[in-house]
Amino acid sequence: MSNRRDELLTATSKAAEFFAGFPPKERSSFDVVGALAQIGVPVLFRPLSKLWGALLSGSDKLVGILVTTVLDLAIQRFTIAHELGHLLLGLTTHSPHHAPDVSDPPPNADRLPVTRSAVHPSPAPQ
Repeated sequence: MSNRRDELLTATSKAAEFFAGFPPKERSSFDVVGALAQIGVPVLFRPLSKLWGALLSGSDKLVGILVTTVLDLAIQRFTIAHELGHLLLGLTTHSPHHAPDVSDPPPNADRLPVTRSAVHPSPAPQ
């Protein structure tokens, strides 16, 4: 039986494995869309009024990540990083995040360490 600590350790481990493939170099933020492109996961942007984002899959195969263009860029990046967290944890199908009030983030959206890292990156090394 999995507990909260185990879930966080698993998520942190998966995030660390993913970010190890993208060393910091000379950047001040993490290009989550570029990283997804490098691993062959397309990101589709569409004006969705009540959906922030979702993993798109068909026949048990990942097709891409869908994200709304209705919200500002920071929320789009946050949503993409959140969906990347689902992908890293092997959750290729899940209920999409419906957000009737776009001023509030989806519930528990920032629990995955990969989300926090992509939205609030560490400073570039000096």
